[in-house]
Amino acid sequence: MQSKEWDIHLFLYRRPWDQPLLPHSDLLLARAGALFSGAEGGWSVCRPPGEKPFFAHRPELHFSLSHSGDFWLCAMSRQELGLDLQQQRVQQVERLSRRFFSPQELDFLQQQDYADFFSVWAAKEAFVKHSGRGIRQDFGSFSVAGPQGLLEEVAGLQLRQLPFLPGYSLCLCAERLCCVLLRLLSLR
Repeated sequence: MQSKEWDIHLFLYRRPWDQPLLPHSDLLLARAGALFSGAEGGWSVCRPPGEKPFFAHRPELHFSLSHSGDFWLCAMSRQELGLDLQQQRVQQVERLSRRFFSPQELDFLQQQDYADFFSVWAAKEAFVKHSGRGIRQDFGSFSVAGPQGLLEEVAGLQLRQLPFLPGYSLCLCAERLCCVLLRLLSLR
């Protein structure tokens, strides 16, 4: 199936209960690339230090990876994008919020007793993954939440919290979020 310019495909792989580790990410990424584009082969990934990885022979395709718990997830499109999946585990959310979040995000989280901590974290990671800077960027230098809640747009980029399983937060970031298609991956 050929993808349109603004389409975003999310490829989801869940580790089987009897498999101790997730398969190598490049294997899953090559499978996702072939399904997205309809083309087999040529899915080697370049990983320049300090930059976003890309397909060596298909630089017009963009992807963002995330894995949490038993899940591996890849967003793929013809536009730049960022994706993050967070398993909601009990953490020291107040301490982490003070260390990494902006004052606006702290105010928002404190008002609702940190209930949306993982949604804020996923949105921040998706935003910085869009640029390829990852969490090296000062997380407190921008905000994905305001007094009314999570923002739908930051610096001209759209953020979308996507439904996932209970106990997880999932966020997607791109210039334009319209058609998002979830596809299950299998290695069989």
